[in-house]
Amino acid sequence: MLNLFDIKQDLVNEMQTDGISVSSNDILIERIPPPHASLKFVEDHFAIYVFSLLSTDGTLTRSGRTLKVGSVQHGSAPRFYHHHYRPNSSNSNLAKSIISNEWLWRCLSIKTLDANNVGQWIKQNTLRDHLFIPRKFINLQFMIERYVRGRLGPVFEG
Repeated sequence: MLNLFDIKQDLVNEMQTDGISVSSNDILIERIPPPHASLKFVEDHFAIYVFSLLSTDGTLTRSGRTLKVGSVQHGSAPRFYHHHYRPNSSNSNLAKSIISNEWLWRCLSIKTLDANNVGQWIKQNTLRDHLFIPRKFINLQFMIERYVRGRLGPVFEG
């Protein structure tokens, strides 16, 4: 099973191979367990966020483990803090993806959801991980997001 620490190190190695001056210490990893109560954006960084499904025993499930990978800059506070829990908050968010794909609910152990309770379901049933990357690498934001998405293979698009 892939973990974010391995992906981080592989990413740093890939960046260094391409001549980019970066070290493992430049990239911070944060894990927010349910119910995602202590979200805090790291100043002067951008974030790659990962929502991962928990199994009933609190461990990561093997199939469909990663639900969504995305990225956000420091100036996009609503995207970082709120959008993924509210289906009508933006064009693309985790809540909207889950509500719109009812045929996947059985695979995600969901019996019933709607726009009013999907955010709470996400907060109670997923881990949220962040890679905080210094703003000096902002020109690589979408490449790094694609790299993480490619490694984790999320159920829903970015």
